[in-house]
Amino acid sequence: MSLVAYKIRRKVVNALSNYQMINEDDNILVAVSGGADSTVLLKTLMDIKHKARFRFELTAVFVDQNFPEFSIKPFQLWLENQSIGLKIVKFDTFSLIRDKDFKKDSPCAICSRLRRGILYSYAKNNGFNKIALGHNRDDLNETLLMNMLFSGRLSGMPPKFRTKDGYNTIIRPLCYVAKKAISERIQELKAPIIKSEFCDKRQDNTRQFIRNLLQELENHNPKIADSLLASQKNIHPSQFLDKHYWKPDLF
Repeated sequence: MSLVAYKIRRKVVNALSNYQMINEDDNILVAVSGGADSTVLLKTLMDIKHKARFRFELTAVFVDQNFPEFSIKPFQLWLENQSIGLKIVKFDTFSLIRDKDFKKDSPCAICSRLRRGILYSYAKNNGFNKIALGHNRDDLNETLLMNMLFSGRLSGMPPKFRTKDGYNTIIRPLCYVAKKAISERIQELKAPIIKSEFCDKRQDNTRQFIRNLLQELENHNPKIADSLLASQKNIHPSQFLDKHYWKPDLF
């Protein structure tokens, strides 16, 4: 095992343990997109499963949203060479967003919500009790800042949570892993990265702005990303303006 693979697995194991993400006899849907994050997530969880002291199941699931000039075939063939199967769920969300005039939400945000709903329904109807998503440390940090700067709320991406319908538990095992490490690992794996030209032309400008901002901050403090992640584990509610967390004797 390479050094970067070892470091990623160690961080994932820590996250799994800290938030009790996986339990014995879990049946976990691993959502894959053909991108680097979900591919590294899948491969890491598979490696952990083979050495785990208890039994749990993993199934890779891809949602085919009918995007043009997009083929999952190269990724599917790569998985077959890794002895990993792939379930493909077809749902034409592209027709729903293609001609929309997006004023409030970006097409990426709406597409993400549609895909999430499809995954939730598929998991519920096919006996999965957990869904693993490929969000990494940088995704958590970006979402925290986006919510603060553009939505006026202090919230982020929890590593584990129960969906509102009560049927699904979402886990994010890569929550401690840096994007840079994932990029290094995907090169080692030689996995094909599948992208959609439609998506590339409609990137979320707000998230890209935050990424650029974080990069600028890292130029001044290389540990800024780790500090942002640490702050999400070191919360002092009484130090904020939200009156719900004030103690009565303070008035």
